[in-house]
Amino acid sequence: MTLSLLTTWGLPGITGLCWLGVAWQDLRKREIALLPLIALSLVALWGHSPLWWVVVAVTFFWRWNRQGSLILLPLIFVVGWVTQEYAPTMALVGGLTAWALGWWGGADGVLLTVLALRHGLTGLLAGAVVTAVFGLAFLMARRKLLTLVPALADVFAARPVALTGPGSPQNEMPAATVLAAAGLVLEIVLLLF
Repeated sequence: MTLSLLTTWGLPGITGLCWLGVAWQDLRKREIALLPLIALSLVALWGHSPLWWVVVAVTFFWRWNRQGSLILLPLIFVVGWVTQEYAPTMALVGGLTAWALGWWGGADGVLLTVLALRHGLTGLLAGAVVTAVFGLAFLMARRKLLTLVPALADVFAARPVALTGPGSPQNEMPAATVLAAAGLVLEIVLLLF
């Protein structure tokens, strides 16, 4: 009885608080502490193959340089194929590649992977769609939608998009906040249904 109460109310509640903490940190400091990312990852990994635990631990604790992290991609594909879990595979490959190419921060890739591990394809699609929609809205609000065309040329050429003042809050979409909002909504849906 206690375990079922914990999984029914406790995990979505704890996870919801972690999502709120991530959004608050992203909006306030533009960087995410490791603790909520680890907590979200542990909850998301619950019930998954030990192979996913190893892959996620390696991505967290190994000291990678950006381009050197791409060496993990074949391992991630093999784990996805062996476990037959394709949503986390796509999320981790996409997040790791985006981080390696300088398009995203590391926390953004972790959060997309957490959404895919916790909620499957629904979490992956929710994270991707919300990020794309909010990204376009962010560009329109900043009146920089026309800069999207040269930026897309850089993206398709696999080059980091050049910003004026890299990492400055005025040029960077708070992707972690958007992904946290999607995660919070999915946790509420999980709690209610």
